[in-house]
Amino acid sequence: MRWSLLGIALGLAATIGPGGGGATAAAAEGDSWAPPPPEETWFQVFAGSARVGYAHHKVSRVFGTLIVEEQFQALIKGKVARFDTVVVYATKGGPQPQEATATTALAGVKLMEGKVTFDAKGGEKAAARVQVKGFADRNLKITSPPKAQTSEQPVPDGPVVFQSALPYVAPLLVPKAGRLEGVTLAEFPDDIDFPALLNLKPGRTLERTAPDPTGRWQIVMTAPQRGGPPAPVARMTFDEKGALVKHEWAKFVFQPASQEDALAPVEAAPPPAKDDKKPGA
Repeated sequence: MRWSLLGIALGLAATIGPGGGGATAAAAEGDSWAPPPPEETWFQVFAGSARVGYAHHKVSRVFGTLIVEEQFQALIKGKVARFDTVVVYATKGGPQPQEATATTALAGVKLMEGKVTFDAKGGEKAAARVQVKGFADRNLKITSPPKAQTSEQPVPDGPVVFQSALPYVAPLLVPKAGRLEGVTLAEFPDDIDFPALLNLKPGRTLERTAPDPTGRWQIVMTAPQRGGPPAPVARMTFDEKGALVKHEWAKFVFQPASQEDALAPVEAAPPPAKDDKKPGA
């Protein structure tokens, strides 16, 4: 039986946190060290000037493992779409994705769930194994029995960054002002229904600015454009302590907020059309 790295990592995060068994055992041995508690951030999500939903990030760092859990919910074309993802990175020697899970739902109906595992061959990351099930389509037509598919995707050379983990992995890849090319963006899920779970997009660039007079700095991800200069697809702004204060992703803007404000009901128009301005433009 193959042990799931995701299950082990989440189990460690749950048991060795403050008050957990690991911390208690360490204290009994006279060792006061304990891992930091998970970092949790709530966001209001905007499309243009309209508030359309919320996101919740929970980030754990346990023994060289980075775990990013995201709940993202938005009102799109009059229906509530929800995406739940968990991504696990090994961080020793630079962040490397290990595995990830995702579940999608629309109007309260579960549409898809799946898992991606990064398999190494010859000591190098070579393929992403994708397992996905479909329970209903975007028109809410139930599939019985559920559809299932297993496939492999080649993994491009260079760093791989999942969209939900971008604000936490990008600063590790570009720890000071500078530029990093050859980054692959992992869109996960790639769409809301079966079988669009993973889309690996190579050729992205990360560029980090120097701090401004207030101490704030940015990391921008750009993508190549045919016949034109690279276009920004994400822009993250951090304060002088490294905390995320604004995240512009595709047509959405994530703004940190209290849990109460993030979860407040929304009544909003659908996201802007495709020809609207790109992040930070």
